[in-house]
Amino acid sequence: MPVLVAIALGCLLSCGSIWTAGLLATRVAGLPWSVRYTSGAAIYSLLIFSLLQGHAGYVQAFWLLGGALGFAAWRFPAAMWTPPPPHLPHGSLRVPRLICCGILTLYAGLYLVYAVAPEIQPDAIAYHLRIVADYVRAHGFTGKSAFFDVMPQPVEMMFVPAFSAGAHSAAKLVHLGLLVSAAATVREIARELGLAESSGWSAAVLFFVAPVCGVAGSAAYTDAGLAAAAFAVVYLLVRWDRTREPWLLAFASMDAALCYSVKQTFGWVAIIAFVFVAARAREWRRPAAFAVVVLAFVAPWMVRAYLLTGNPFAPFLSASGLDTQLARSFSAFRPGFDWLGAPWNYAVHGGNQGVVGPVFLLMPLALVGIRRRATAWMLAATALLTVPILANTGTRFLMPMLGPAAIAMASVLPAPAAVAIAVRQAATAWPDVVDLYAKDEWRLGELPWEAALRLEPEKAFLERMIPGFAVTHLIERETLPGARILTFTGVPEAYLDRDFLTYWQSGPGSRFSDGLIFALDSQGGNARTYTWRAGGGVEVVAGSEFRVVDTRPASNLAWRNQLPGQAFRFQLPGDLVVWPSDARIAFRGPAPTDGSEFRIDLRRDATAAIRKAGYKHILIPIGEGPFAPLGRDLLRHADEWGVRPQGVSGDRWLFQIS
Repeated sequence: MPVLVAIALGCLLSCGSIWTAGLLATRVAGLPWSVRYTSGAAIYSLLIFSLLQGHAGYVQAFWLLGGALGFAAWRFPAAMWTPPPPHLPHGSLRVPRLICCGILTLYAGLYLVYAVAPEIQPDAIAYHLRIVADYVRAHGFTGKSAFFDVMPQPVEMMFVPAFSAGAHSAAKLVHLGLLVSAAATVREIARELGLAESSGWSAAVLFFVAPVCGVAGSAAYTDAGLAAAAFAVVYLLVRWDRTREPWLLAFASMDAALCYSVKQTFGWVAIIAFVFVAARAREWRRPAAFAVVVLAFVAPWMVRAYLLTGNPFAPFLSASGLDTQLARSFSAFRPGFDWLGAPWNYAVHGGNQGVVGPVFLLMPLALVGIRRRATAWMLAATALLTVPILANTGTRFLMPMLGPAAIAMASVLPAPAAVAIAVRQAATAWPDVVDLYAKDEWRLGELPWEAALRLEPEKAFLERMIPGFAVTHLIERETLPGARILTFTGVPEAYLDRDFLTYWQSGPGSRFSDGLIFALDSQGGNARTYTWRAGGGVEVVAGSEFRVVDTRPASNLAWRNQLPGQAFRFQLPGDLVVWPSDARIAFRGPAPTDGSEFRIDLRRDATAAIRKAGYKHILIPIGEGPFAPLGRDLLRHADEWGVRPQGVSGDRWLFQIS
């Protein structure tokens, strides 16, 4: 029971602070509660950013901030909001509203059970909550510059106070709160467009119970926050276009900035919102003010990224090529993406990490009402919010377009039909039913009510639900808290207080993995030394692929791979060591005086470089995968590598660098 109390307090700390921040920000504006909540999320995330930047991220400081926000909201009450009158007579609303409210309540209770249970979703335990746990332990930002660490993290900022009080499950409840807010805003958009109440309620159901929304929203992901921000932008712009109240644009720009900060590819939302404001305002002051507020809210994250990497848009638009590699892996332009089968796969079959539900196959029906302003606008919003899927085809990246799509569908249907498709969506989205038609593994599994109530011990639940979770016991047993570990396999980092460097997430990790593979491939082979006794410099041109093993005098060329046609300048006099010895190389300038061969073994050099960087342990699989041969060689020739096997969990071995 004390665990559940801590979880509830952590959720109250973050969600209550978000709500009061939203009340204060919108005190002069009459807005729906969900839009206020989203605006509060944008502000609260920057307040937590400021505390972490000043290394004041203590739980006492979070409570003090929450108390101050609550007192200020009580002392300066916000303007009341009066919803527009219903489109149909009150009596005709009762049955559709009762049915939809019943569905929403049922699914909210279902998601609550999953959210209170320990976190098991892969991205949450690999980096979302790992980042949060790092900040909670350090009481501030850590200065890491790995791929996910340099991204903007506004939702993680909201997780930090909750995590500091109630750990993983409290952070999950904060994200569930954002999902509830997003669903409520869908209904408010329909109201603002003048649609029937049945359309708004049905659209909220279609979005909220979509299987991908359930699994993402009940986990410590960020996609519900993105959907809530995108829907708030749509609501505010639709209302501004009707009323021309200038303060609506201020809140829209805050939420548009939040879209970029949650997922940088959704900076697209800020761009299209700016274009909309410029086109409808027909003067420059309002779009200019909109752009200024957006930049003000994203600037802290861009400055932080610049200080860590020299690139304000990191980890994208960088020279590392890492973003290009990811684009090839996940974009809709990769060879394996099925354009023709995409609608069926996203709605029913799966294969892109989740499904949205079979009802969304009816989306073309919305074209019937394309001449109606409300339907046309929602179809346009749907199309525009689908564009970022080109960069990452994961189904959860469709969540921001599901709200407008649901409104567009419901807007062309009479009340009984709109409620009928909501009921159909609810029936086909129940976890046991999804198992019958979706092949995708990323969906809600068994109902973890015993784990949620902590009747099943957390460790036992995690070991049962997370493949390979037992590796945490090996790491805890063989390494000290804070130990730095280079890993070539997935690890539930959110449950460990160790400093992991995943091989592909940063420049150092890529260099270390490349060096180990080079040492493995080259050992026992012949290298060649080229020596110059005099001269100012020479241009070295690769006729075939080769590696620079060493250079004297010292330079940054060591261990660099050179491809045919590439060239570099080498300062003379000095020695240039390359592998293999029979590599074809041309020299533009003085010819070397010597070209002797010798056998090389760089295995200890590779591990020594890792040790010198502060990483004393290597975790690597030996069974399957691209690094398994390296792992097997580390195990067979530990002395040659300069490592000591510390233990094994499954096929993953932990080594200590001597």
